[in-house]
This record gives sequence, C-alpha cells and structure tokens, in this order.
Amino acid sequence: MAGLLGLAGLLVHGYHPWAEDAGIYVPAVKKLLDPTLYGFGSDFFMLPARFSIFTHVVGLSVRVTHLRLPYVLLAWYVICLTVFIGASWQVAEVCLKSREAALWASALLTACLTMPAAGSGLLLYDPYLTARSFSTALGMLAVAAALKKKYALGALACVGAGLFHPLMAAIYVVFIALLLLLSAGRKPITVGLLLLAGATVILAGALSWSSVPSESYRAAVMTRSYFFLSRWKWYEIGGAFAPLIIFAGTAWLSVRQARLELFRASVAVVMLGVVALLLGAWVTWFPSLLSAARFQPLRTFQVIYVMLFILPLTLMVRSLTKGRAAAGALGIVMVASIMFAAQRQAFPATRHLEWPWADSGNRWEQAFGWIRENTPK
Repeated sequence: MAGLLGLAGLLVHGYHPWAEDAGIYVPAVKKLLDPTLYGFGSDFFMLPARFSIFTHVVGLSVRVTHLRLPYVLLAWYVICLTVFIGASWQVAEVCLKSREAALWASALLTACLTMPAAGSGLLLYDPYLTARSFSTALGMLAVAAALKKKYALGALACVGAGLFHPLMAAIYVVFIALLLLLSAGRKPITVGLLLLAGATVILAGALSWSSVPSESYRAAVMTRSYFFLSRWKWYEIGGAFAPLIIFAGTAWLSVRQARLELFRASVAVVMLGVVALLLGAWVTWFPSLLSAARFQPLRTFQVIYVMLFILPLTLMVRSLTKGRAAAGALGIVMVASIMFAAQRQAFPATRHLEWPWADSGNRWEQAFGWIRENTPK
C-alpha cells in the first residue's frame, strides 16, 4: 500500500529532479562521476557534499547498475518516498491503534507532501531527490521503530539519517529522545529536560563566544529570511504556533481516551516545537548568536508538520466524516487537487513529471541541454 500511495504522491505533486536544492546535490554527483566537469566554481556544491554520503551513494548506484543518472535519481526518489510513507503509516498505526486510521493518515500525508512547513523554507517532502529525501525517510523509520520498541532498528536508521543529513538527523534524534523520556517515568523526564536545557544554554554560549561572524557572513545569512522569526510573515508565525496548540489539545484528549502512545507523541511534539521556537528566537534577537543561524533550528517544523498530518489532522478528518469513507476520500481528493494545482503553478514551464526518457518541455532546460551536448566541457 505504501508503494501505491508513493505512486499517487508522485502523480499529484510531480517530479522535478533538477529543481531548487537538487541543483546543488546533483552537480556534485556528476562531478564525482566525471571529474572533468565544472572546472570552475565547483566548490559551491562540492564543499557541502563533504557532510553527506549522498553523492557517493548515488554515484556508486550509477556505476553498479550502469544506468544513466536520471534513472538512478528517479529510482532512489521512489524508494525514499515509499519508505517515508510506509514509516509514517507505522507511526500512525501505533499511536492511533487502528490500521484503518493509519491508512487515512498515510493518504492525507500523501495528498499534502509539498505543503510548506510554516516559514521554515522546507516542504513536508520535496518533489526531487536530495540528502533530505533519505534523512526524512530514515528519520520517520527511526520514530516508528522507537514507538515499537525496536531500538536496534531505530539506532541504525538514525545513524543512516545522520550519514545523509546530520542536521535533520539531529532533529529526529532529539524527538526520539523526548519520546523515550516520556516513556520512562516522571523523574527521568525531569532530569532529561534539565539536561536538554543545560546543553542548549552551553551550546549557545559556546557559539556566541567562539566566533564573531564577519560582515560578509552576516550579509549572506540575512538573505535567508526563513532563518529568523522576525522575517516570517504573520501567517507563518501562526503556522508555527497552531500545530503546537493542536497537539496540546490532542494530548489532553488522548489522556481522557487512554491513548498513551498518542499522548506521548503529542507531548513530545509540543516540547520539540517549544525548544525550536526558543532557539529560533535566540538566534533571531541575540546578535552574538548569529553564527548559530546555520544550524537552522526552525527546520524542526518539517518533522512537526509530518506528525501533524498523520496524527491530529487525521483524527479531525475521521471525526468530521464520522465513518463515512466516501466523504473522507472526497475530502482527501479535493486537497490533493489543490496541491496539484499549486505545483503546476510553481513549475508552469515544465512538465509535471520530468521522466528521464522524456523531454522536460522547458525551453530553458532545452537550451542548456543543447549547450551541454554541443560545446566543450
């Protein structure tokens, strides 16, 4: 079923293998496969590639399979998307205690894959392959494993996520640590929260004393509005607080309904969101911590939004439809239609699905393709 939902997600949200962040990750793979490419300025994408095994995994896949890079990118994208949806299904099944509810959760998530996560600059899941595709899939797999008490699998998934995207993996590790603390009793929770608060203060202090950002760094960082809460739009601020309020309400209801796993997950999300907002505020309004902006604590909302769709919003959909499957399905189809239209508006000059075997339809891409094939490297 996860595979079918992954295919549905692909059809709804499209596939654009060269768009946005893929324009940094894919050239690094090409450079690895053919070192004669990009003779000038390759540091722009090769330096970030040092922190991830993405380049080597995709490059090795090309060499082992003897397939062209576009086919390998598509294959890995479908695999990661399927794992992500399957892991989210498992999280929903554990927390909601129902396979039917897990199906609704996965379907709703699939319909909303390219939804922005507040003002973080991230989508729930990108319509192209990057290191974040792997870390998101492995991170959700680790969450599912932790909820099922399969700690070895969870640890392996966390390590894998860290090898692909250390920053996103760290967010998942903190979330899983909160889940485990909430399962351990009141005293460990208190100790754990004190340790977390202490570590945050020490880290912030160390960063503020260790480096003073240069004017060039400051100018570059300030172009990234999604790093700073003060640069978020009012509706993005609302999009940060609303999920936490919803999860707080879900936690209260889950206690009354004796849904322990749902309660723990909801409280963990609220705690994670509060920490992210505090760190985001710290980076925003304390100039000495500007150098810490590169850690992007507000990226945490990508995880929060994934959990939002598969837990409380799924419960809301089921409550509104009251067991009427047709009404629920129609609602999800309507949401998917809106997301499809939004993606077509985002990529108006390109085919919705940029298959490796077909022309993209984008005249700019065609021009650069001609240059690639008809001029020296």
